[in-house]
Amino acid sequence: MDLLQKLCCFFILAKIVLQMCPSEKYEKYLQVLVTWMLYAMILLPLLGKGRTDSLQNWQQFRKEYEKSFTERMTDIDRMLSVPEEEQLKEDLTDSVLQKVEETQNTEQEKQNAEQEKQNAEQEKQNAEQEKQNAAQEKQDAEQKKQNTEQEQETEGE
Repeated sequence: MDLLQKLCCFFILAKIVLQMCPSEKYEKYLQVLVTWMLYAMILLPLLGKGRTDSLQNWQQFRKEYEKSFTERMTDIDRMLSVPEEEQLKEDLTDSVLQKVEETQNTEQEKQNAEQEKQNAEQEKQNAEQEKQNAAQEKQDAEQKKQNTEQEQETEGE
């Protein structure tokens, strides 16, 4: 197999392995391992044949790889940048505060409903008390009337 075909097959298999990686945190380690294996696959045949242009090929490959590696690292740094983390924290804080506010509003509504219920009960008790007071006043008026009649009878005798 030609070196280019071997590299292509290896690269495809490496991509499959990277896609099957169980966790993203292991992906960067696997990428480093694949990179070193690629280096070995390229260097061993090139150094073994003793070509004079192999050094130039290697340097060009290394420059291209370093460029792509730098781009990938820049992408990773951008993904993990602090402003995004702070935005996530703010979003989480906002959602937590919103939930707390909703809970407080619900509690306040419950307290208001309970207060209204107590007020209605108090009004009912006040109305009952007024009824009792009216009945007592009526009784007192009748008692006074009876007393007055008894006094008049007593005086008339």
